[in-house]
This record gives sequence, structure tokens and C-alpha cells, in this order.
Amino acid sequence: MHRTIRQRKLARVVNPSNILASGLDILHVDAHSHIDKYTAVEIASVLDEIEHHRILTLAVSVDPTSYQRTLEITKGCPYLVPSFGVQTWDAPRFVKDLDALAALTRNSPTIGEIGLDHRFITDPGSHLAQAAVFATMLDCAEADHKLVNIHSAGAELAVLEMVRTRNLESVILHWYLGPLEPLGALLDCGHYFTIGVAVLYDEHIRAIARYIPDDRLPTETDNPGGERFHTGRTGRPDLITRIETSVARLRATDTEELRCLVKRNALRLVKALPEPLQTNDVHRMKASPS
Repeated sequence: MHRTIRQRKLARVVNPSNILASGLDILHVDAHSHIDKYTAVEIASVLDEIEHHRILTLAVSVDPTSYQRTLEITKGCPYLVPSFGVQTWDAPRFVKDLDALAALTRNSPTIGEIGLDHRFITDPGSHLAQAAVFATMLDCAEADHKLVNIHSAGAELAVLEMVRTRNLESVILHWYLGPLEPLGALLDCGHYFTIGVAVLYDEHIRAIARYIPDDRLPTETDNPGGERFHTGRTGRPDLITRIETSVARLRATDTEELRCLVKRNALRLVKALPEPLQTNDVHRMKASPS
């Protein structure tokens, strides 16, 4: 029988700030997943699956409400690391409240999903709001030495300009769709690029999977919506195993070797996570004017 989230909270006290010292037995890495997007019916079995497969999962969020649910879920599973973010299409809602946004950002263990989108969002007003929100959250990441999980669809050069003018320690470019030229420049800055479910369906993503150096490669699912984008099916945590197999084949290595290098990369990225923010801070942000 699947345990509820409440039962999981009683079962353990999770400290996401000390993964390296915890002795957590990690086999797989999912560097970008929207754990809060699973339904109440689905979530217990999803957490069981993450623990069964030992998947270190960076649980991104898209706004304060999303982050609040992510925090509640991650308390019940030691393999989940919560992350506060404002997704690109939500930026106009928060652009007039950047100070409150920065407060939440500073109290989150990691930052994401954040970034710019000029591919699926064409409104220039939204682009300005995105840039303001993105800049605020990048400034917090730089000041607090935090990992950031970045969306860059159609705005690869703009993202490059904004990240390379800051001293950012740990940057993940999530589901990179752009050309290889800015990808190479971002690699020169020391950043990481996830390969996810699109590698199963998209030849351009396969080319990127071959291009990324061994020491800059995490894997991701973008669950539950990444698989749904391609097939209409809800992505489950064990999707990561299919992604690993595909990436290993493309890079002419075996799956076990790929898992080991991805794990090394992920542990380098999460080497020093602070404690997550308190729930009342989230409530204050939700109550603030948009």
C-alpha cells in the first residue's frame, strides 16, 4: 500500500541541505521535475517510485503556490530537493513585486525554474517582465551562491548575456533547444545542460546529447509534462531509465558508466544547499499584490 504524504512526514525528517554527508544511496539523477504537478491520487506512488529507483530529483516550481506544494511533498522524500522559481509566462504577475520575490528566492535551497522564453511567448511586454524577474533571481543566486535551473527557449543569446555577466557557481540549462553556438559559449562559462525526454523523439536534441562534455551532463525528465508534450502520456519517475539508455547509446558508452558520470556531476551541483524557506514566507508572497 502506498504511504500518504502525511505518513511519510512522520516516517522521517528530511534535511535537503546536506545530501553529500547524508550517505543517500543515489542511482539516478533527474535534474528537472515538476513534482507538484502530479495529482493527489498520483503523488504517493510517484514518491514510492523515486525511492525505489533511488532518483535524486531537483523539484522545480513555477510560482509561490507551486513552491508551497513542492515543499510539502519534498518533506516526505529524501531524494527530492525543492527549488523556488517563477516560470516565464508567470513573470508579468510578479514583476511589480520583485522585493518579495527576492525574499523567497533567497530562502530557497535552489532556484528554478526561471529564465526567458521568446519561442513560445511572443509578447514584447512579457519579454520585458521576464527579463526583470530573471535578473532579480539571478542576482540572488549570485549573492547566495545557489544553483539555478534555467529555461531558455528561443532566447538563448539573451540568456547567455545575462548569465555571463554574473559570477554564478552552478547553472543548469534545462531542455536546451537552441543552436550549438550559444551552447558552446555557455559551456565555456562552466554551465551544465540537461538531456531529457526529448532525446527519445528529437534529432536536434540527440545532436546536443552527443555534443555536451562528460563533466557538464545531467539527465532530466521534466515530469510529468515532458513525456505528455511528446506522446500525451503522463511521465513517471522511471522514465529516467529510458533517457539514460538513449543518451548512453548516443555517446557510445554503457548505461552504468553514464549513470556514474551524471551522478558525479549532480553531486558537484548540489554540494552546499541551504535550508528551504518557511511556509509562512510563501503565504506572505501569495498575499502580496501582483
